[in-house]
Amino acid sequence: MDRGRLVLEGKPQDVFTQRDVLEELQLGVPLIYEMLFADGVAEEGPVLERLRRRILNLFRYF
Repeated sequence: MDRGRLVLEGKPQDVFTQRDVLEELQLGVPLIYEMLFADGVAEEGPVLERLRRRILNLFRYF
């Protein structure tokens, strides 16, 4: 929200990928999201994927 106006809505991954809008609102992407979803994350696999899903589920409640 910005000045009582809804600016972004959606799943966390959809909102956090809209960096230009977030920066314009002087907001940032949570560090944990940056660390897990940044390009070039070295370790891919089932454990990392489960961790990603769990974190996204937790973001739904904020």
